[in-house]
Amino acid sequence: MEKLNNEATLLKRDGVEASLNFEVWRVIRDPDTLKFHSETLNQHSAYFQVAVNAHFVAMILPLYRIFERRENSINLPQLIKKLRSNSTLEEDALTYLEQKLDELKPTWVKIAVLRNEVFGHRSSKYDVSESFARAKISSDDLEIFVGDTLGLLNEVDRLLNEKYFLCKTGAGEDLLSILRVLSIK
Repeated sequence: MEKLNNEATLLKRDGVEASLNFEVWRVIRDPDTLKFHSETLNQHSAYFQVAVNAHFVAMILPLYRIFERRENSINLPQLIKKLRSNSTLEEDALTYLEQKLDELKPTWVKIAVLRNEVFGHRSSKYDVSESFARAKISSDDLEIFVGDTLGLLNEVDRLLNEKYFLCKTGAGEDLLSILRVLSIK
């Protein structure tokens, strides 16, 4: 069980990393941020152009890593298989995990398109805009997926440790605080 716990811990870290980066990415792109902080964003435009991309990539990569299905890596599908082989765990909870994994797969496939064609590799068949068009993923899709991912990882933690982990959020609020300070100067 210790090995499974260690794998779950790594996956939870990936989930939190994706969530925090999603928050920052969303704040930078939010119309209200653009409206209320346009002068600051324009003064530091090179930084924010890089930051919006960096936070998007820093969200996509751990989400991909959590849901990939390779047998030789630590990922949620493999962890659920290992949990299934442990007969002491609740059958209903394991079934729930498998069903939720299946429900999330269509969005993960979209994330995989971006990871495999744009960020992890560069497709020679599609340019970046074509890959994004093929992925057909919206910020709402990502928000739901990130939340569902954390929920699924919480359920894994409950099964292994009989408790839920707390996800520190607030990166978006931290960015807004930074923008307010920069706006004053």
